[in-house]
Amino acid sequence: AIDDSSTMPPSAKRRKRGKPEFKIVHNYHDHATSSFDDFMESHPGHKPAREFKDHMSFPRALHVMLDFVSKSGQTDIVSWSSHGRAFIIHKPDQFTKLLIPKYYQMKNYASFLRQLNIYGFKCLSKDGPDKGAHYHE
Repeated sequence: AIDDSSTMPPSAKRRKRGKPEFKIVHNYHDHATSSFDDFMESHPGHKPAREFKDHMSFPRALHVMLDFVSKSGQTDIVSWSSHGRAFIIHKPDQFTKLLIPKYYQMKNYASFLRQLNIYGFKCLSKDGPDKGAHYHE
């Protein structure tokens, strides 16, 4: 028998051994400096976060919620602290009734606090203007 493998192209040799060829196309775009609105405009198939809360990570939903609250003027319920490194829930009852169901699948405040704990958020307990604020290092 004659061995024709030396005259075969490399791709044919790969197929002969059963290894498939893969071509990976990378279309990477850095969204680190994009706003949420810019991201949504560049991805028309995506729904706003409120409409697919079950497909969003807890930290991302938290950021979207805080962004919405600060833009809509509901900062009497929850807001960023003055230095911007933590957020404070001023009215837990209204927060539970109005905001948790809008952004999360959970319905009670204790579940929200548990998620903060799971994701490594800490609560400031010392007396001062930031007492009760939640932050992440």
